[in-house]
Amino acid sequence: MKLTLTPSKKANENDITSDNDVRIHEGSSYQANIPAINLTLSGIDHDAILFWKPTDLINENDLSEYIDYARRKHRMNEEQALAILQICKYKIATSKLLMEEYTPETDEWTVEEKFLFEQAYKFYGKTFSRIRQMLPEKSIAELVRYYYSWKKTRLYKSLMDKHEKQCQLMPYDEGDESDDEERNTTSVSLPTK
Repeated sequence: MKLTLTPSKKANENDITSDNDVRIHEGSSYQANIPAINLTLSGIDHDAILFWKPTDLINENDLSEYIDYARRKHRMNEEQALAILQICKYKIATSKLLMEEYTPETDEWTVEEKFLFEQAYKFYGKTFSRIRQMLPEKSIAELVRYYYSWKKTRLYKSLMDKHEKQCQLMPYDEGDESDDEERNTTSVSLPTK
């Protein structure tokens, strides 16, 4: 069905319209009735997880020092540190002990490795033993772990897509003697160990 926008007919508003009528209707008879907001329903359970609830049990200086400690010693962000503090009922000493057991995962993948992973995935799919041939320093477990974190966000931050868009925006020199195949080839330099 093709959508065409036409002005409403003021003179013939009483005409019966069919299901194929694709006009935008104006007027109070076509508006939704929105119920009044009941502000007393603040305690509704909505499947959210509370990671931090501010409290008067800790002063600002102690809280700032605690967050700095979590960043320096355990490479945690503020949200992670505050969540652990709340789990420990706002006891800083107890939460520091819990931090010793909890270590957030760090991203140990270089840009080149991420790019190679995407290329290998395009060629081999989920055959991780083949992907490992292109990334021999990564274990299959690391490849699988990276795959699941990567597939959640690949539509938004695919390195190959970013590179392709960047190449499309960069004009090449018309006087260059190189052929089209050479222009469309992507090379990635890898650091040697």
